[in-house]
Amino acid sequence: MESEIEEIIIKEYSNKGGFRLQIVAQIRGAGITNIRYIIRILKPDNQSIDYMTDLNGFMSLGQILLAFHEFAKLPLYANAKSVEKLRELLTLENIISMAEILKMAKLPKS
Repeated sequence: MESEIEEIIIKEYSNKGGFRLQIVAQIRGAGITNIRYIIRILKPDNQSIDYMTDLNGFMSLGQILLAFHEFAKLPLYANAKSVEKLRELLTLENIISMAEILKMAKLPKS
């Protein structure tokens, strides 16, 4: 007989629209060390979708979010004239490259 699955909500974020994002560790019963890490998105009516990954997946996602954090500081604005250029610019590769450039620009000079 399998024991019940226990979940630990590590962190929860919510927005003004009532949507929530949770980082969850799912433990599959006593004595088993295989932990599933989940990013769960919940709608206001509590319907949810789970994205399961391992620690490498979380590390990769974290690196992308950190790059986006740096990139999002740029004063970019969208208007009818800029849509095509923004489509070319807003790719994962460009965001990561630009974030690296921005971080290097902030390094203190020796």
